[in-house]
Amino acid sequence: ASAPAAPTTESGFRGYWRSFRDAVLANDVPMVKTMTKFSFETRGTQDASPLKKHGARDFDLLYPRLLQADPKTGPLRDSMRELIWRKQDLTVNEIGTADSLGEIHVGVFVFRRVKNRWAFVRANVDD
Repeated sequence: ASAPAAPTTESGFRGYWRSFRDAVLANDVPMVKTMTKFSFETRGTQDASPLKKHGARDFDLLYPRLLQADPKTGPLRDSMRELIWRKQDLTVNEIGTADSLGEIHVGVFVFRRVKNRWAFVRANVDD
């Protein structure tokens, strides 16, 4: 008997995204934390911005700020919470970045495969 095929990037991330989105919209921070890699990273929006690392305890304080961050997707002020609410599903182009970058970017949030599962790894936000 052959082993089951590993989920494709697209199907694997779509399932992860649905669970992540549900947790964010339900304000279920403990669930979001189970889907996040620690130490969690933040980096300012400028290329030269330093990388900062945050433990699970810090995440509770950081999380509301992450959701208020402007996703930089258009000329109008927006929030990651609103973007996540609108993005019931992701486009093939958004998911396609996983093949070249090994990461998927949704607004200023960055997701990466860690030990064969998807995780929320970084937010590109200014302090």
